[in-house]
Amino acid sequence: MHERTDRAKGFRSAGQRFFRGNIEHVAGRHHEDASAHRHAVERTLLTLGMLAQFVVGCSGHETRREEGGGTGGMAATANGGGGGVGGIRDGQSGATGSGGALSTGGAGSGGTSGLGGEAGVHSSSGGAPQAAATGGGSNASSGAAGSNAEDRGAGAADGGAPAAPGFTWRTLPSLNKKRQNAMGVAVGEAMYVLGGFDESGLLDDVERLELGDTDWTTAPSLPTPQCCAAAGLIGTVVAIAGGYQADGHTPTDALLLFDTATGAWQSGPPMPTARANAMAAVWDGKLVVIGGGTQYGAVQATGVIESFDPMSNSWSTSPLAVTPRSAGIAVTDSHRVYVIGGASQNSLYGDPIVEILTAEGVTSAPSLGLARVQVAGGLLPAGLVVAGGWTANLDTAAAEGLLGAQTMWQSLPPMPTSRAGAAAAVVNGSLIVAGGGQFLQSEWVQQDVVEALEAD
Repeated sequence: MHERTDRAKGFRSAGQRFFRGNIEHVAGRHHEDASAHRHAVERTLLTLGMLAQFVVGCSGHETRREEGGGTGGMAATANGGGGGVGGIRDGQSGATGSGGALSTGGAGSGGTSGLGGEAGVHSSSGGAPQAAATGGGSNASSGAAGSNAEDRGAGAADGGAPAAPGFTWRTLPSLNKKRQNAMGVAVGEAMYVLGGFDESGLLDDVERLELGDTDWTTAPSLPTPQCCAAAGLIGTVVAIAGGYQADGHTPTDALLLFDTATGAWQSGPPMPTARANAMAAVWDGKLVVIGGGTQYGAVQATGVIESFDPMSNSWSTSPLAVTPRSAGIAVTDSHRVYVIGGASQNSLYGDPIVEILTAEGVTSAPSLGLARVQVAGGLLPAGLVVAGGWTANLDTAAAEGLLGAQTMWQSLPPMPTSRAGAAAAVVNGSLIVAGGGQFLQSEWVQQDVVEALEAD
């Protein structure tokens, strides 16, 4: 409890440290005026693409232990307070215990769900539920779920539509190395996690997990340390485009190609536009790189769309463009590319925007229920899903989906572990989310946890 109390104080304190350059920590300076403090911080980006938003006093939303979230609080978590919309998602306990099976729309032992909310996940057996502070309580509208994300009661919904049934999170073997802002790619029934960063700086190592294996294995390292790049699989070749250079803050135009059949890396032709945190999808046999940040330490995003054609070994620039933003995701089916979320130039905490790219143009799609950046996601048989990310309420465990013929996003069971900047890939119809970071006591803490969202 003391650790979490210290964490809450850290968000309210004036001395915040941000990652800069090669993961240097820089102390923030005290601002007496809250609005001036917010304005100053919103001009700053965490290095390696992570946003340095600091919410003064959690934007006026208290962290309330054992009593639920702040204003607009959600339904209770097990054995501790539930995170409210606009509140820090801290419960006193929420620890793993017996009898905590997920029951969509129902109640796990020790945790009550609200209307349309998810049940307590891994709630402590017999733990008494606690009601939300304001506008909450059991059966509160848009109820949130308890979670075993350390000792937090992680909010599931943070707003959005009623929960969709039929999904469960499963824990997979942990990564060999904790990392954030790595690239994730599915290759057959395996997932590759490439690069990223930890407290030591940028990483070049690559890990691989074959679905069903009990451990991650080592794959050939990146030619240079890399993070925050766009990635996709073209045939048997993993393509890594852009990201940051070895100094950790200069966007690059580099294209790296890894042949998974031979284990060999080689360089490809550079992208026309150097950028980091771009979105990417493989569409019509080409790596399509969309948007991204063209500067470090400034709010400068692009909507440019550039495609790498392996047949001609060349890039082309589309006459189309999306709304400028970075650190969202791009998901494709055979006909279109969905460009989801990210940070626009006017929305550093993330934007709920969803756009559809086709050969004919760019059109709008239903917006996310929760604005977020550094999000994980993919296309499952049931539809589009996203999970985690960085929001106005810090890193989140919330998940949502645009399923079937639905016209709005629906809340899904939250990830057991709240995080942003995780690597993600869809393998055998499951969304696998690996690594990422939690913002704890005024700094990012990298994770090695791996969790998979599966249809029941």
